[in-house]
Amino acid sequence: MCSTSVGIAGSKLLQTVFGLDVTAGLLVTLCAVPSYTFIGGFLAVSRTDVFQALIMLVGFFFLPVTLLFIVDAPFADLMANPEKLNPLALATGPDALVFILTIPGWALLVIGTPRMLHRFMAIVGEDKIAASQNISVTWVTLIFSFGLMLGLLALPALSESGNLAEVLEDAELVYLVVSTVFFHPIIAGLLLTEVVAAVMSTADSQLILASAIATDDVPLIRKFDESLGSRGRVWLGRFLLVVIGGIATVLSIFNPDSVFNLVI
Repeated sequence: MCSTSVGIAGSKLLQTVFGLDVTAGLLVTLCAVPSYTFIGGFLAVSRTDVFQALIMLVGFFFLPVTLLFIVDAPFADLMANPEKLNPLALATGPDALVFILTIPGWALLVIGTPRMLHRFMAIVGEDKIAASQNISVTWVTLIFSFGLMLGLLALPALSESGNLAEVLEDAELVYLVVSTVFFHPIIAGLLLTEVVAAVMSTADSQLILASAIATDDVPLIRKFDESLGSRGRVWLGRFLLVVIGGIATVLSIFNPDSVFNLVI
């Protein structure tokens, strides 16, 4: 499902920038990511993720800080209506309990996701674990903080500019709309690479992990994998990576839900 959600995110970017329909955007996104993952494997994914993480951090920092200077009274509405800061106000209906239990997961459980633990399993030495976990927690804290700040500032900024209607139907377009409305096309293009980085860094990690799980934990595949040599195992992993990517593409086309719902 995570590979499906990033496919949806990539298609929204391509739809906003190039006007591609959802299906074409999904096919482009979910063909681009497995290509370099297929060629470079775990090493390629790990090295590209470093640069992608830095790009994401810069984009999420630059946008909300800029909006602070653009909006006349950025927090006036929140001060007048502090209940808007209460996430539990959205918890209504039969899914309220699930929603409440899910909220801590966005901040806490992300640190223990399999694709992050995957990196720690491949660490050079135990002496690097402490520094690595500090970097990881700091990055997650900054990304979530700047993301929250962007969400709070985007509403008044888009209201003042007359572009609020563009995100009312799909709030997940906020980053894309803010980038294209308030910045020169060249700057907007650089900011939109953050979305590409987020899509690629998540999808490639999920595909590598899913392929490894399939070869090591699925009984029939594991038995077949053990009968192969080292080169055969590499190609089996690559084959499963392509198969899983194809399944994610099909699911995305026939179940084009929001990124938020898919991740939950």
